[in-house]
Amino acid sequence: MTFTPRELARIGVAAAMMVFGGTVIIVLMTLLMGHYNSLAHSGPKAVLDGAVLALLLGRRGRWRCVALLGIVYGLVLLVQVGIVYLPLIFAIAGLLTMLTGAAVGMVHRPVAVLLAAAVFTWAASFGTPLKIYFGTGDANEPILWGMWVAEWPLRIVGAWIGVALAWRWVAARPPLPLGEGRGEGMHEEYAAPIASQRSDDDGISTSDPQHIPGVPSPQPSPLGRGGQARGIPNAALRLGVLLAAAIVPLMLQQWTALLAINGLVLIYAWLLGPRKSILHALLGVAWGYAVFALASYLWHRDLERSLDLFRTFALRFAPMAVASIALIRGVRAVDLVRLLHRIGTPSAVLLPLAAVLRQIPRARRDVRAGLAQLRHEGVWTGPFSLLRHPRAVLGVLLFRPLHRFAVELVE
Repeated sequence: MTFTPRELARIGVAAAMMVFGGTVIIVLMTLLMGHYNSLAHSGPKAVLDGAVLALLLGRRGRWRCVALLGIVYGLVLLVQVGIVYLPLIFAIAGLLTMLTGAAVGMVHRPVAVLLAAAVFTWAASFGTPLKIYFGTGDANEPILWGMWVAEWPLRIVGAWIGVALAWRWVAARPPLPLGEGRGEGMHEEYAAPIASQRSDDDGISTSDPQHIPGVPSPQPSPLGRGGQARGIPNAALRLGVLLAAAIVPLMLQQWTALLAINGLVLIYAWLLGPRKSILHALLGVAWGYAVFALASYLWHRDLERSLDLFRTFALRFAPMAVASIALIRGVRAVDLVRLLHRIGTPSAVLLPLAAVLRQIPRARRDVRAGLAQLRHEGVWTGPFSLLRHPRAVLGVLLFRPLHRFAVELVE
């Protein structure tokens, strides 16, 4: 499948919008509830995804763009959360969405967009069965399965609401002057190779032989904060450890082997990653999976089974969390893109992926500035500020940045 530069740029913005908005929604819900629960955020996340798909497709957008969006979004989630099967899940979700939209779109375009949004958000949830399978002994956990099935109507209805909101927002926008906002000059940066963009911070020479035609240079700032090593070998090491930490624990059954893998990954991440973030990740994993273990106990009334479920979940998914932090906070975006290019990743995937990596640092700065503003105004004093001042908190931390993404996506 071929894509125009304009389509690739818009797919990158759409993926960045999904990543940013989804992360903010999940973090806020987790802070509010005290633990991670996909059932709690599935509805709001589906509204976001439905709106993004509607904005990306528009009236004449090609359905193949959704297939590529699924691939790019899955790769970003692999780096962000370290779960190795997510790229496959989202690639399949994008392919099913493309086929559904293309088939129904021949009859009625708006209905096709609605069905496509529902298919995408529903198919994207199929990582949960794999998580239950790998995190339990016999996968006989009716409460966990019930929570997953309960997400389906929330995801489908949420996606339809998101599509309707996106259409309403586009219809309310004033028409653009002729020749403006159509993207002719908006994405000129995407035509420049990485090697041609020189920056004191990036350290890339114009004579650098690592030339990637048609792929933009991501933000010269690293994915995380300070102290990041430079170069492709550093990116290869951290990406390799992430893949090993994501795959090997899923293949092991013995507690001693799982403990050994956890210990090795923890030592690696502790030496090379931000230790405070690693501690937060481990506490989050422990607390979140303790809730799952409690749900298992309430159903089976078997303490040993619940402890086994907790140990399995934690020992299999904790290495993914800490290894992903070591990658995100220790690799520059440009080095990651270059590494993916060197191992043969198609430019059609690299270009929107690089666009995501350019957008995320800017979105992170927007959130920090928004939090500082809310604290200065006395609106944000902790997680429960979301309940006391939902409009102000969501407006600054979520809706304002999403509006910027949406404008870039449609203009």
